[in-house]
Amino acid sequence: FLKSSKPILALELRCDLHDWLLALNLAKTLRPTDEPMICRKLATQLESQGNYVEALKLFERSLINPYGSQVEDEKHIMLAYSGISRCSIKVGEVNRGVKIALEINDPQQIIEIAVVCENMRHLMEAAQLYERGNLYEKAASIYISLKMFGNATPLMSKVKSPKLLSQFAKTKENEGNFREAEAAYEKAEDWESAIRLNLNSLDDYERARIIFKTKSQSANCATLLAGYCQRKGMKKDAIEYLVFAGNKEEAFITAQACDEMEVFANAQKEFSVEDELKIAQFYEGKSRWGEAAVHYSKAGSHTKALKLYFEAGEEYIERAIEMVASVKQENLITLLTDHLMGESTGVPMDPQYLFKLSLLTGNLRQASKMAYSIAETKQEQGNYKNAHSVLFEMMQKMRINNLPITYELYQKFLILHSYIIVKRLVKMNEHEDSARMLNRVCKNISQFPQHAVTILTSTVIEATRANMKATAFQWACVLFRPEYREGIAEQYKKRIENIARKPTKEEPDEKQSKCPFCKDLVPEATLECPTCQNSIPFCIASGKHMVVDDCGKCPKCNYPALRTYLIRSLEIENVCPMCGEELTGDEIPQLSLEEAVAYLKERKLDFSKKREEEEKTN
Repeated sequence: FLKSSKPILALELRCDLHDWLLALNLAKTLRPTDEPMICRKLATQLESQGNYVEALKLFERSLINPYGSQVEDEKHIMLAYSGISRCSIKVGEVNRGVKIALEINDPQQIIEIAVVCENMRHLMEAAQLYERGNLYEKAASIYISLKMFGNATPLMSKVKSPKLLSQFAKTKENEGNFREAEAAYEKAEDWESAIRLNLNSLDDYERARIIFKTKSQSANCATLLAGYCQRKGMKKDAIEYLVFAGNKEEAFITAQACDEMEVFANAQKEFSVEDELKIAQFYEGKSRWGEAAVHYSKAGSHTKALKLYFEAGEEYIERAIEMVASVKQENLITLLTDHLMGESTGVPMDPQYLFKLSLLTGNLRQASKMAYSIAETKQEQGNYKNAHSVLFEMMQKMRINNLPITYELYQKFLILHSYIIVKRLVKMNEHEDSARMLNRVCKNISQFPQHAVTILTSTVIEATRANMKATAFQWACVLFRPEYREGIAEQYKKRIENIARKPTKEEPDEKQSKCPFCKDLVPEATLECPTCQNSIPFCIASGKHMVVDDCGKCPKCNYPALRTYLIRSLEIENVCPMCGEELTGDEIPQLSLEEAVAYLKERKLDFSKKREEEEKTN
């Protein structure tokens, strides 16, 4: 190449072969402008070979071009100064090397120089350079190892290494700077150390408790808290933390000693049979029969539990019923039934308990009889809504289980519901409908002894408003019987007396609508078709019989309603007149004619089954 017409190719060949020494000699004559770059390359090569002195000279020479002026290539200058810095440190001129490094603006070059310092055990200088190169964790680690905590502290906000943060925290703890140590422990997510520090050094139980609750519920953390609480006499908390720590035996002994067994029981998520029996025996020894029964039941000792429930009295009878219903053992059902009926005490308990037991154990026939009896009692006491609720719940259960509803039960429910909807009908200004519902109720007035006079009075008033003069006359006459007369309010007495003195048969014809089964016209308040003899379901909003062309139902309880009537009713009060659940008009489905016929036949079939059952019974 040197003898050819392009001798410069010889220089390029030596550069490609990284033969920088020959390349430098050729550059002097062939292309002097390449000398600074080749000097730097040769210096880097000598540095890697350990010839730091010569390398340093070449790095320094690379800053001057052949014409004696400063090289202007910024990257070349930065790399040359980086080499000068490294080699200066390697030949012992540490201060010079570090000073030059601190003036370099390339983080990667600074980090390389820091590595040189660290390898040569110039640790403080290495830390400074790591910090300058943005390797904050590395810098902080070295500062901490040198115990230069003042230098490390400003860097800790940028450190994420849990190990380094914990190391810094321990150092701060040893210095007595507990708050700084706590912050570092928390940042390192060393929750056990954070809790230990709060308890032992800061005496901040509340902070330790919050850390345990929100960050770490490990056994070690619980043990620390348990020890603190025991030292401070906080027995309840100590029991809870001992359970968390898995030290159930010590927790039980503590609970037993300070009579805090409830805390021990509530602290556990899972109980063994042995645990339950120990708790039960403790309560039994204290004559706390109800609590002992609860835990004997959980331990599977149901007979023992039931006997203790009896000892505990009525306060725990609901629990006894729930236990027996869940176990469904005949001997337990018999024992509880006998107790509820007063076989052992001679005093029967509230019938509602036997009703609930029958309901929960699936004895729906017995429950049905009890429901009727309870409803009858509540009705006689004037608690009409409660009586209605008992019957509603019973009938829903029977429908779900495809059991026949007796005519007697259905009639009582119908009369109660007819009375309950009157108030809403009056607010809707449906005086004829309210009068017909009250007329239905008055035919069974003996079932309402507490409010017979009030109901009869309301019937006369509503019938008068609806121009149903014969109905008004009929019940006005009943009101003036000796057993009711004295109870009539003075404001109505004269008016009712005038009605009772004027016999009349004047009465508007009752509106009629089609039977959903045979299509013959039936008076609206009549619930049995005289033509086809079918029982027709009643509308829960109006009390009238259902029709197929305006058929809706409550989506919550599935009871039928004349859709337009129910929507108007919900404008007065936005709850279902039957089940009492919140309801809006938009939720009421409009059934097609086919759907309505199928739905009403389904309701009607319940009553057919009822008749068959009654015939078999008779």
